[in-house]
Amino acid sequence: MAIVLCVLAACGGTLPLDALDAAATDGGGDVTVTAFDAGPDTTSLVDAHAEADATIATCPSGEVFCGGVCYPDDVDHCGANCTACPAPAFGTATCNGTSCGVTCDILQCGSACVDPSNDPKNCGTCNHDCGIEVCNQGVCTPDQLFPTVAPWGLGVDSKNLFWGTGSEVDQGPKTGGTWIAIAKPISMVVTTVVVDAKNVYWSEDYGVGVVPIGGGTITSLTSTTAQWPCIPGLGPDAIYLGDYANGSALWAVPYDGGPAVALEPTGDRINGAAYSAGNAYFADNQRVWRTSASIVDAGSEVFFTHDAGFANFPPFVMTDAGAAYVPMTDGVWAVPADGGTATNIAPNAPDVRWVTFDASYVYMASEAAIYREPIGDTTPAVLYVAPTPDIHALTIDDTYVYFSYAGNNSPGPGIYRIAK
Repeated sequence: MAIVLCVLAACGGTLPLDALDAAATDGGGDVTVTAFDAGPDTTSLVDAHAEADATIATCPSGEVFCGGVCYPDDVDHCGANCTACPAPAFGTATCNGTSCGVTCDILQCGSACVDPSNDPKNCGTCNHDCGIEVCNQGVCTPDQLFPTVAPWGLGVDSKNLFWGTGSEVDQGPKTGGTWIAIAKPISMVVTTVVVDAKNVYWSEDYGVGVVPIGGGTITSLTSTTAQWPCIPGLGPDAIYLGDYANGSALWAVPYDGGPAVALEPTGDRINGAAYSAGNAYFADNQRVWRTSASIVDAGSEVFFTHDAGFANFPPFVMTDAGAAYVPMTDGVWAVPADGGTATNIAPNAPDVRWVTFDASYVYMASEAAIYREPIGDTTPAVLYVAPTPDIHALTIDDTYVYFSYAGNNSPGPGIYRIAK
């Protein structure tokens, strides 16, 4: 049987080669292919269409080809993908000819425009997250954890806060709620509280008290002549505290109950004492001292002095491995541990009394406000402004800043936290 196949090239018809093979083998017949005239040259038609498309796609400078039409390269048709740039809240959409952007009316944080006066994720400044708190006029509203008498010192560990009142030392969960007295009664006024992995330490007139975390046997370490001692600095072998009332000395009080040693008599009131990298730091009314933290070697040196003087009373010196942070009437001075040039890191944060820090920021508090500043910067951001100037203590953990407030104005006296 003979099979005749007609190839209609002019109509665009084609026949696959495997169809020819199948026909050739079907019944053993012969295959005859008859070709008709294809008509006009189809190659030239394809070329003509391509030229037409190229003409349409070529737009004047400053325009883009979108869906067969040329449009201005603007926020409605931005770049080669003809993207419609979304208009942000608190700003205006922009197009640079390639991609979308924004111009912000108030503050730009990353690619977003924000209003830092009420944005809980960027409260007051970029990336200041209030967490569950409300951002009000650029400040996170603090949570009251414990409605108690505001202490002058706060200690913190991974789970709890610790503080002292006139007659006891208390412990409560960092989330707030019920607190317990872990040392009671205490005959002396508790001025400050610090904590290590096992114990809670507090300074009181003429000595240091110790109790295990959670409560237990109270131990009074060797007494000193120090009255109103403040901010014990925990060293490897001893606790360091200064004599605020009598101005007699910086004292080293051994953990094992051995005799206390007066490391440096200054003849002036001493307030803060801190330990870092083998040295103890402390301040009197005019100077910051540094002394070897060896009970045997009591040699010391004037580490820093400044004409402006300290804010109202000797400052609470805080240190890390690189510097000592010293609050003064004209700001907070960072004094390099190697004795280099001191820098005023907070010239716009007056009368700061408490300083602490983490790996990225320095946190400062006066009685009126709490500030946060990137390490190495000199422009602090306000985290909180007190209704009246009655902030009494400051400490931090990985997430929050904790402080005590003594004012009777709303929200009332107690211990509070705000997001870092």
